[in-house]
Amino acid sequence: MTAVGTARGGITVLNAIGTGIGGAVGIDLPVVAWASWGSGRSWSNYMDIPGRIVEAVSRVTGVQEEYHVRVHSCIPPSRGLKSSSALVNSMIEAVLRLKGVNPDPITVARLGVEASRIAGITVTGAYDDSLASKMPGVFITNNYTLEVIATHRVPRARVVILVPGRENPITSVDPGAFKAYKDLYMRAYKLAVEGKWLEAIPLNSLATLRATGLEDLWAPLEEVLTLPSTWSAGVSGKGPALFAITSRPADVEDLWRRHGDLVITEIAGG
Repeated sequence: MTAVGTARGGITVLNAIGTGIGGAVGIDLPVVAWASWGSGRSWSNYMDIPGRIVEAVSRVTGVQEEYHVRVHSCIPPSRGLKSSSALVNSMIEAVLRLKGVNPDPITVARLGVEASRIAGITVTGAYDDSLASKMPGVFITNNYTLEVIATHRVPRARVVILVPGRENPITSVDPGAFKAYKDLYMRAYKLAVEGKWLEAIPLNSLATLRATGLEDLWAPLEEVLTLPSTWSAGVSGKGPALFAITSRPADVEDLWRRHGDLVITEIAGG
């Protein structure tokens, strides 16, 4: 028997590392996990899945029997596009279905936070990312208390993602550097919670690029923010991936093609 779980990537509205309050919205970069009973390595199309992640998923799902998981992800890893949340959540859903349980998305998202904390692959718990990987909408959350502060409906819109060649793994993150920009993050939060989440994204990105030392990425952001067709643009997660929400993807492609690989997708709908 094989069971299937799904999730998807996302982009950042609010980075939670500096304040504990995060915001994210899903995008159509799917992740699919297949789980089956028996021994054998668990792997994705990018790498062997670390044992600590498999063990964490086993703990939160209550599975003691041996199983293995195969995952296919369309999300470039270690770029801030919620690949870890999507990986864990797709695995959790597949394993629970293997047990005969059909979980609702919120249950998967909360278990995903727990598993990510156990595995040590998150700083705050990333509840916003976890929810966005399973459901449509913008989610503003307190990642420490697992409280949903606000949700907003999203329009269908195209998203252009700039994927630089360099990675930025979670182990490279200095939480103290993000906390130094708490005031900027809180200004972005006030906009996002009022529903002005598109306006919050560049302000959040300014703080994040400073906190991560990736200020050189502000120039390509400024380029696309001047385009009339750009609704908003920013850095996702801890970076270095950039994204632009736009009505004319070709305009963004023309400006960003020289900076790295591009992925064209859209905001995830219901």
